[in-house]
Amino acid sequence: LYETMDRLRSDCLIGDGSLLSPGRSLWTAEHFAELQRTYVQNLDEGEGKFFEKLKVQLSDATADSHCLMAELIWLLYAFQRRDVSPPTKNLKVRDVWSWSGKELPDDVPALTNPVLHGVGRAGQGYSNNKWRELVLLITAMQDLKAKTEDERRRLLADSTAFAEWFDKQVNGENRQLRHILPFLLFPDSFERIS
Repeated sequence: LYETMDRLRSDCLIGDGSLLSPGRSLWTAEHFAELQRTYVQNLDEGEGKFFEKLKVQLSDATADSHCLMAELIWLLYAFQRRDVSPPTKNLKVRDVWSWSGKELPDDVPALTNPVLHGVGRAGQGYSNNKWRELVLLITAMQDLKAKTEDERRRLLADSTAFAEWFDKQVNGENRQLRHILPFLLFPDSFERIS
């Protein structure tokens, strides 16, 4: 998992690449702006299951934005160990990716059981508030992608600077991801807590 997070840092957070489909450009300011419009500004807080509502919310999103959302779902699941099994994580990420009209190949390194095993328990609150965690993640990534590549590189090389930046993101004060993401990116600097 930590090797995969290092790839996410370099290829996706600093660069604009893809974790699940190397060579593609998914983690871009444009795609996050689209997710801000189609998801964050189009929230469905009513009854229904998360993934069913997510599919409807993204109904007019581009194929690339569907793929990016699948990678964000992967990131939301990365920490969780007992809460969600590796096969379920794999299935959910592949399902969201399929909304783009394409399927992921069988041999995606980030979707193997050892990577998807997880490292901690986030609990029911994290699972029930996935949508809120996703709002924080999209909003933060939109802010990150507004920075130059050099600024992103500096921010992602300094655990304290990254944690302070992430902690200041909109709606982040009650989100577990503000503890989870700094740990996943800097496991030698932060405790494995959610």
